[in-house]
Amino acid sequence: MIGFYISLSLLIIVSGVHIFSLVKQNYKLKSITKVFILPLIIACYLFGTKTINWLGVSALICGWIGDLILIKRSKLWMAIGGFLFL
Repeated sequence: MIGFYISLSLLIIVSGVHIFSLVKQNYKLKSITKVFILPLIIACYLFGTKTINWLGVSALICGWIGDLILIKRSKLWMAIGGFLFL
């Protein structure tokens, strides 16, 4: 259960920094924090549940990979990233 609280604490901190970066329009910091949000959500889920829904976890992982690809801002990467969200 301690893993859940550690990952939740990190998620709150990273989310706060991410929101701050959006308010201040600091796109470099936003790109850095965005990378860590979904893995921390996955960690909270994995540490906080007794039965794991692997389909849901794999969907979150695909969404995370899509986020990583969409950081690149070209048409090809946008198409690939958009496909991963399906």
